[in-house]
Amino acid sequence: MRLYTAQEAAEALRVSKWTVWKYGREGKLRTVKFGRTVRYDLEGGSNEVQGDAQDQLFDNSISV
Repeated sequence: MRLYTAQEAAEALRVSKWTVWKYGREGKLRTVKFGRTVRYDLEGGSNEVQGDAQDQLFDNSISV
């Protein structure tokens, strides 16, 4: 499981950080909280983000 910051998730999905935060709050993206830090699991099967945005994630995977 690869966890992404809001910025990394936004770049991978080609949306803004605000949209990533919104998707996390709405349950469209799986979030994992480490203390005060939130990371996003974009590769999990339970995510509701679909279409070009999720396809783009796997075409342009970000590595840290």
